[in-house]
Amino acid sequence: MKRVSQEHAKRGCRRTHWLWTMWLVSACTLTPAPVAEELTASGDQQCLAAVAAFRAQSTDATLALTATRLLFVTADEAVQSALLEVARSLSSPDVAAVLAADRLLPAKVRERIVSLATTGAEIAEAAVAALARESDQAVTLAARVDAQVYLALHLSFVAWANGPVASLMAGYATRIVAAMEAALALDPFNDHGAPLRLRGRFLARAPWPVGDLKKARELLTRAVKHAPLPIHHLFLGDALFALGEQPAAIQQWQSVLLAKPDATTASVAMMHREMAQLRLRAAGQLPNK
Repeated sequence: MKRVSQEHAKRGCRRTHWLWTMWLVSACTLTPAPVAEELTASGDQQCLAAVAAFRAQSTDATLALTATRLLFVTADEAVQSALLEVARSLSSPDVAAVLAADRLLPAKVRERIVSLATTGAEIAEAAVAALARESDQAVTLAARVDAQVYLALHLSFVAWANGPVASLMAGYATRIVAAMEAALALDPFNDHGAPLRLRGRFLARAPWPVGDLKKARELLTRAVKHAPLPIHHLFLGDALFALGEQPAAIQQWQSVLLAKPDATTASVAMMHREMAQLRLRAAGQLPNK
C-alpha cells in the first residue's frame, strides 16, 4: 500500500459537516442508484475518476481518502445549495422555521445524496481498514481521523436521506456514533477541531435519547475556542438557540459574519455567512431585503 502523504493528511477534507436532521425526515428506504451513473449525469468527472482509481486499487488508503472526500464534497454542496434555496423561499419565517428548513428538502435531493453517500461510506470504511494496516501510525494519524470523520459524515447523509425509522432499524445511529467517537479519541483537534464540531453538531440536532444539547454546547464551545471559524460559530449558535439562549445564539451568528474560515472551509464560507444572515434576519437583527 502506498504511504499516506503528509500533504494529504494536512489537506484533510473540506468538511462543512452539515449534519442535517436526518432523524426528522420520514422516508421509505431508498435504493441508491449506481454512483457512476449519478456522477456521469452531473458531469462530475473529477469525482468519477477518483472513484474509478479507488476501484482499481481498493487497498490504497490515499486513493480511498481522495475518493471519499470528493464524494462528500459533492453531496455536501448539493445539500447546502438546496437548503439555502428552501430557506430563502420561506415567507416571513421565525428562527425555528429557518433552522427546520432541512425538513423541506425535496425527495430528488435525498435520492442524489443516498447514491453519493452510500458509496462514500463504503470507501471510507476501506480507508479505515487500509490505514489500520499501516505500520507507521504517526504518519497516518491525521489520515485515520479523516477516514473516521468521512465515514460518520457519509453515514449521516444516508440516514438523513432514508428517514428515522429505516435508519434506526438499519443501525445507522450506532455506526455513526462509533465513527465519531473514534475520531475524537484519535485527535479531537485534528483539522482545526473537526471531530469536535462533528460530534457537537450531531448531538445538537439528533432527538432524545440520542441527542444531548448540553453536551453539544460543551463540544462546540471547545471547537470555537480552539478555532473561531464561521462554521463553529454557526453550529454553536444553533445549539444555544435550541437551549433557549437566544441572546448568546445571536452573538454567535453575528460572529459568523466576521470570522475567517480555514483552508478546508474557505470555499463554503459564503454559504455559512448567508445562513447566519438568514437566522439573524428572522430574529429581527438584520433588516428584511
